[in-house]
Amino acid sequence: NSPLDMELACAAAGVHIFIEKPLSCLPPEDVAPVAEGLARAEEKGLIVSVGYMFRYSRAVDEMRRIIAETPGGVRAVIARYDCAYSVIAKAEWWDTRRCGGPIVEQATHFVDLSRLLGGEADLSSVVGVGIDPNSAAGALVDMPLLPDGRTGDESVPPEFRVPRATAAVWKFDSGAVGSLTHGILLHEQKYESELEVWGDGLRMVLADPYGACRLHVRRPHGEETHAQDLSDDDPYLTEDQVFIDAVRS
Repeated sequence: NSPLDMELACAAAGVHIFIEKPLSCLPPEDVAPVAEGLARAEEKGLIVSVGYMFRYSRAVDEMRRIIAETPGGVRAVIARYDCAYSVIAKAEWWDTRRCGGPIVEQATHFVDLSRLLGGEADLSSVVGVGIDPNSAAGALVDMPLLPDGRTGDESVPPEFRVPRATAAVWKFDSGAVGSLTHGILLHEQKYESELEVWGDGLRMVLADPYGACRLHVRRPHGEETHAQDLSDDDPYLTEDQVFIDAVRS
């Protein structure tokens, strides 16, 4: 009775699968059987891909190349993502039972990039805090009007409303550190997001990867920061092309 039953049925029938993120909003232990089923499908030669499009970004390719050239690799990853909530007129988005919350539904892309660039995290080290949506700090003044005539999370039980901001820190298995701050605080339509990587003598900032993507790099033994405009890149299209090519081959 899970939506993922469809994916497992496709896998059992020998159909290649592209799954949008997140894989599930359920606890990891409940998702494990599904993940195991998809892993078995891959072992049989099926292509199973999850929609983390930034793995196909030219900017991220360049960041990985620079990290490989930097002694000691990554020492810190700092991810920031502030979404514009005024136009999110989807009732399910405001309900953690249906979307999993903004980290699972939205900032999952930056969590994935943190893993890709910094390596696996020590999950026992993760500490997170958030703004209670029912507190004074959680009050928002520009909530969207939903199709049913109500606004934002008006119809959502208080305990299932999404946090207005979340901050987390952790250690990577390598000993490096990471942090993620996510907010539901901007008005109108434009989001603000960037991911920063530090190394020995290295600072890189991936700015606005969803839009006018730019990569700012300060290299070891230098003080100048060089910017590269990558706004013509389309990681969504590349991701689709790679999946189709993999299936065809």
